[in-house]
Amino acid sequence: MKKKYLSDDPIYRNKKYKWNHLIKKLRFIIDFGGICKHCGKDLIDNPYDADFHHTDPTKKEFLPSHVIKKSYDDAREEIEKCILLCSSCHRKEHMEWKDWRIYKDELIERAKKIHLKKATQKSKEDLLIHKEKIKELYLSGLSMHQISSQEGIPLSTVSYTIKKLKIKRDNNGCEQKITKEEAMECFQKGMCIKDIAEKFNCNASTVFRKLEKCKAT
Repeated sequence: MKKKYLSDDPIYRNKKYKWNHLIKKLRFIIDFGGICKHCGKDLIDNPYDADFHHTDPTKKEFLPSHVIKKSYDDAREEIEKCILLCSSCHRKEHMEWKDWRIYKDELIERAKKIHLKKATQKSKEDLLIHKEKIKELYLSGLSMHQISSQEGIPLSTVSYTIKKLKIKRDNNGCEQKITKEEAMECFQKGMCIKDIAEKFNCNASTVFRKLEKCKAT
């Protein structure tokens, strides 16, 4: 049976350049013991999570990420100036982790205040837009149910806004009064509650109550 080699794998051949870079990185990871110096995470099994951190930035000649463009021997001189860290510990190292622990509570509290302030401001702006839109549509003759359905605004919000702003429509925009007899007549003709409500420009709940009264009598 013919022995299989990695180079015979079509997936490997298609990504050969990428795999060669990873093999070179793995060699350095193995040289450094294969674990994160701070937390002890296994980086041989997780090479994509491995970073090389310069302990003295003034001696940095090129970024460790550029190691793939150089020979192993040339890159080794630069890599030896580094320590092996996982990406999480590397980020902590760059954000001056000790100072973060000192000012953590104050910084978190400040971030929450700013977030709450921005969120409240946005909510007020959205509410103002909703108010103007609801007012415009209600005065154009649409019912509260129709506004809620059309704009995706909760019916309770539409109703509350109309009452709060004391919006009044003229006779052309007001809901037409529908009697229980008219509601039942339309219903018996095969019209559904929604169609009846649209015909009389009233709420579906109003039509439903009229029909219930007819059934009760």
